[in-house]
Formats: sequence, C-alpha cells, structure tokens
Amino acid sequence: MAEASTVEVLREVARLLRPGEPLIISFSNRCFWIKAVAIWRSLDDEGHVHLVERYLRQAGFARIETHRLAEWVEDVSDPMFAVVGRAPEA
Repeated sequence: MAEASTVEVLREVARLLRPGEPLIISFSNRCFWIKAVAIWRSLDDEGHVHLVERYLRQAGFARIETHRLAEWVEDVSDPMFAVVGRAPEA
C-alpha cells in the first residue's frame, strides 16, 4: 500500500470540511530534529511557513493566511505560527 502524500491528505481534509470552513495548522520550530523530515530540517521559520502555505494551496484551500503567534525570545520562548486555509467554496 502506497503512502499518501501530504497534499493528498490535505485534499481529503478539504473535501470533508464544509465550504469556507478553516483548517488551522500551527507549529513552532521546537521539534526532535532527527525525527523531522529532511525538507523541514533544511528550512528556516519563513521557509516552514511557505511550505505549509504551498501544501494548502496545492490541496485546493483558499484564502490562506499566516499568523505569527509568538516571537522567538532567547531562553524564554520559541516562535509560533498558524497557517489558516479555507475549504473551497462549492
């Protein structure tokens, strides 16, 4: 059985959501780097945002917005982002 790609999974999510409903993907740069996929490890915060936006766009989501929820403050907090895409209108 073949693995589903990220875009295929997001297309299925878009199909299941009501038209215009949001999908919110939130993330920080805090992760186990040895478990992260190579593309994620090779990108910086801005690259992570663009990658998630691209996946949503390719899956058919509309009105994609990105929000920075927290700034990086050394030894205090990690940056936090949310990328919001809306399910396609009927």
